[in-house]
Amino acid sequence: DRIGIFKTMLKRWNGPVSVALYSQDVAKDVREIEDLLDRVDFHIVGASQGLYPVNTLRNVALNNARTDYVILADVDFVPGVGIYEASVAFVASLLAAGRKEEKKVYVF
Repeated sequence: DRIGIFKTMLKRWNGPVSVALYSQDVAKDVREIEDLLDRVDFHIVGASQGLYPVNTLRNVALNNARTDYVILADVDFVPGVGIYEASVAFVASLLAAGRKEEKKVYVF
């Protein structure tokens, strides 16, 4: 029931996306995301015993990300205009400064 919010988020994020989708009805959810499959890597996690495995969902999305750098965001997060481009520029500045291996979390 958050796919609509996710589609709003995608209007502002121009970069690659890895999403773990918690599904209680896989066939229904696949129909709802069909138009996004060329842009988003979906990893469907089936419902199990009524639990909502937040850590599992996060780890599935992170482990399947195609990039070395990620922004971890909940589906309710709607990024500001231009945040993808700003993030790419920020990472480029880190690399140019020789700080590739630096382990830090940056909060925008």
